[in-house]
Amino acid sequence: MFVKNGGYPRWSPDGTKIAFVRGKEIAVASVDGANIEVVATADNPRAVAYHPKGGVLFFTDGSTVKSVDLNSKSISTRLSGAKLRELDISSDGRFLAGTEKGWPGMGFTAKVYELESGRAVFEEHGCGPSFSPDDTLLTVLAGGHTSINLFDWRNGKKRGAVPAPKGEKFDN
Repeated sequence: MFVKNGGYPRWSPDGTKIAFVRGKEIAVASVDGANIEVVATADNPRAVAYHPKGGVLFFTDGSTVKSVDLNSKSISTRLSGAKLRELDISSDGRFLAGTEKGWPGMGFTAKVYELESGRAVFEEHGCGPSFSPDDTLLTVLAGGHTSINLFDWRNGKKRGAVPAPKGEKFDN
């Protein structure tokens, strides 16, 4: 798939579409790059993530996370006050993971938010948080991207780490 100026792509749960940010547009296309549909616009978009059941796409707009119903195109605010740079959603759709940039010199923090309350329930230095398929673990890239740390995000305990190959780094 090639979409001119598209970025931050994410697969749909059924694998038939890819959502992405293009300028101020939030768009969806079939995996061959055809049938591009703009589903929302945002003043300052950065990331997208599909709700695990399909039909709803989350996206960032500055310090707000919004969702768009892909059928009706209705937009809802889901989280405010967090300028997230990456998104992932738990398989039950109740939790949202993202990366926040700290104050200058403070690096990045991976966070998990409970969507219903908007409350942060997990924080750890690093970036690129991603839920495991069963939601028991969260991967977080360590500073310098030299390892992927595995956390039980519900209690904050580190469960392991996967080191990058010698001389290499992981990326988002």
